[in-house]
Amino acid sequence: YFTRLWLSTTSVRLILSFVFIGILKPEITVKYGAIFMIFFISGISLQSKELVAAACQFRVHLFIQIFSLIFIPLFVQIFVELFGQLYPNSDLFIGFVAVSCMPPPVSSAVLLTKKVGGNEATAVFNSALGSFLGIFITPALLYLFFNGSGDVPIWSAIFQLSLTVVFPVLVGQITRIAIGHRLLRHKKLLSVIGSFLLLLIIYTTFCDTFSNHEEAFTLSTVIITTLTVVLLQFLFLVLAFYVSTSFLHFSAEDVIAILYCSTHKSLTLGELIIS
Repeated sequence: YFTRLWLSTTSVRLILSFVFIGILKPEITVKYGAIFMIFFISGISLQSKELVAAACQFRVHLFIQIFSLIFIPLFVQIFVELFGQLYPNSDLFIGFVAVSCMPPPVSSAVLLTKKVGGNEATAVFNSALGSFLGIFITPALLYLFFNGSGDVPIWSAIFQLSLTVVFPVLVGQITRIAIGHRLLRHKKLLSVIGSFLLLLIIYTTFCDTFSNHEEAFTLSTVIITTLTVVLLQFLFLVLAFYVSTSFLHFSAEDVIAILYCSTHKSLTLGELIIS
């Protein structure tokens, strides 16, 4: 009974932990622990030949990275130029442009792709590839749109990428070779752990957002932000789906990975670059 209601019971436990225990230290538990575990589980679940095959899908990778790192930033910049004058809070639309320049998601795309039967190996590979390209492309886009300057912590970003994405996948692959036959007997448990970690990431993100009591954080800002994000996300999903199915004719599993990897954005690396 409680297994079926894991989402509700876990939500209650997280709320109680925040009230009675204190902050969950997401800068450690989520930024490193949760993301490490997500890619570690992927490393255990995937065969090496699946990862190799995914790495060779050049057309899929090219589409995802172009859509995420070129098309979306340009589209959002044009969108802000056209509609930004309708709302007096310019910082809000500057934020939209900044987020559009961020690389593809690190962990959420992998979990969501796996949950709905997509190509998990492709999602894992693009998480690593997109994050690596973002180390160089994201600062270039921010400089182009905002005429900014400053040093980018390239080696720090590469180290964080290696620690949270590449290393856990390798450890997972080694673990699969050693005792993988035992762990794979508990696929349902691994799936529940992955879902819990995704919930933890979402929960801590919301906590971090609403704990910052800024003057610009008003009800109208929340409404405008929500409506704009929903609209843009819907447009990007429709465009990515239409192009990947009608023109490029990718498989259903690859299309699922494309939808999650190309239309979502990650602040895991972006925060490091912006700061």
